[in-house]
Amino acid sequence: MGVLIMCRVCKTKVPMDNMRYDDNGEDLICNDCYNKRHGTYVAPKSTAPEKRVVLNKPTERTRHEDDFEKKQNEDKVTFVCEKCKFKFSRKSGFPVNQCPYCSSTYIKEV
Repeated sequence: MGVLIMCRVCKTKVPMDNMRYDDNGEDLICNDCYNKRHGTYVAPKSTAPEKRVVLNKPTERTRHEDDFEKKQNEDKVTFVCEKCKFKFSRKSGFPVNQCPYCSSTYIKEV
């Protein structure tokens, strides 16, 4: 059923989803009391303009993106742990002493 809260005006316990803040911004009152004081409660409408998302078709990769990806792949060396068979890569020149998964020192460069 949910949490019941006592209305500050009529003192009845009503579910939380049937409560509204009074004009003072501090007291919670039930929808019935709110409607008696202010007329029917209407949820405020957003005045922000509606956002529309336009999905474009994927564009062709630029030469810059291809060069960047090639450079990243060229600078990496792939290793395999002989104990747990975990495959990982590191930048070339980066010291690899143990497997990042099982901490074994039996590492082989692929």
